[in-house]
Amino acid sequence: MYQGHFIAGGQGRLYLATFGDCSAEHAVLFLPAFAEEMNLSRAVVARQARMLTEAGYFVVLLDYFGTGDSEGEIDDATVPGWLDDIEATLTWIGQKRRSSVTLWGLRFGALLAARYVDDRDAEVVNRLLLWKPVINGHQMMSQFFRLKQMSEMMLGRGDEQVNWYRRCLEGEPVEVAGYPMSSGLVSQISALSIQPSAWMETVSVIWIEAASEKVSLNVCGLHDQWPGDRLTREVCTGVPFWQVPDTYQAESLSVLTLKCLKEADGVCHA
Repeated sequence: MYQGHFIAGGQGRLYLATFGDCSAEHAVLFLPAFAEEMNLSRAVVARQARMLTEAGYFVVLLDYFGTGDSEGEIDDATVPGWLDDIEATLTWIGQKRRSSVTLWGLRFGALLAARYVDDRDAEVVNRLLLWKPVINGHQMMSQFFRLKQMSEMMLGRGDEQVNWYRRCLEGEPVEVAGYPMSSGLVSQISALSIQPSAWMETVSVIWIEAASEKVSLNVCGLHDQWPGDRLTREVCTGVPFWQVPDTYQAESLSVLTLKCLKEADGVCHA
């Protein structure tokens, strides 16, 4: 069962889409990807949420401040503010006693989930479920700003190679693919990365390299540095639905995700 809720965030009201029984023993909070990847992935994420509710989970999908149906504009958003949004939502979820709470992040959402447990006292979070995580915010922003250059070329204004990423970091507001970017938000995202840290010793992680046939060397290098035995790594082929319009399901990924969570939580099918 789907329901929409607004809760108070630090900068404005946040929209939460919830699936399943709010009193369920196990809860999952979804943190979306960045910009258009958020929109393109919504159908797949919603299908996954429904599959998880059928297995007994309560699932919450968060729209960060300035995105989706939450209040505000993205150029007024900040990474610390988005971390506050996660905290406010976890507090709302925690109004009922739970056996486990999982942060489920896609792409940038996975990077933000890692930052949250590293930055905050996240004792309420038992596990991270990461779909094709971005591991370096600088690299993600560099790729994002290439969309601006491509757009300028299509409009016949791209003969001059302009470093829009640098211009934005230097304080010039830049619109990329319809998203107005502020230097503050861009610099804060650019500073994010997933790297060995103390939180990896206390929080279990299910890392799924979605739409891949193998794990990249960069990701392998990070995994090799993971302390202890709290990392479960999986590879799942398929379509990169966060980049491909009109993709409504990723069945192999959905089945694998459910399997991993049920094994971790000992959940029986409802």
